Amino acid sequence: MSSGKFMRFCVMTLIAVVFAATSGAQQDNWTWPEKPKNLQVLNKDWPGSRLSPVMRGFTRALGVRCSYCHTGEEGKPLSTYHFASDQNPNKDRAREMLRMLGSVNSHLKKLEPSGDQRINMWCHTCHGEGRGP
Repeated sequence: MSSGKFMRFCVMTLIAVVFAATSGAQQDNWTWPEKPKNLQVLNKDWPGSRLSPVMRGFTRALGVRCSYCHTGEEGKPLSTYHFASDQNPNKDRAREMLRMLGSVNSHLKKLEPSGDQRINMWCHTCHGEGRGP
């Protein structure tokens, strides 16, 4: 194969790879719902735009992905997930952890602060870097 043909082959292969990656990403047209369903601990009136940073914060703090708590297959488009489902038992565990977090923070508010700022608990307080879910 001449160097010109080889170069064209490389360029065409690169275009095919980019096209395949781009078209795969475009197939998942999932967006945060305006009115999320089945919120039991988080505020039921939150729109998807408010829920998005909270859920992304959970994934970062815990080092997990959506499928850890939600019904869906890792690597599949988010449009195939059933986020409102309670089928995944980790979702109920997460709800209980949020209830516990709320209880702990309510208790901490009753204590006189020892410094300028009150102590607050967050998910990453216990589940931070390297501690896992």
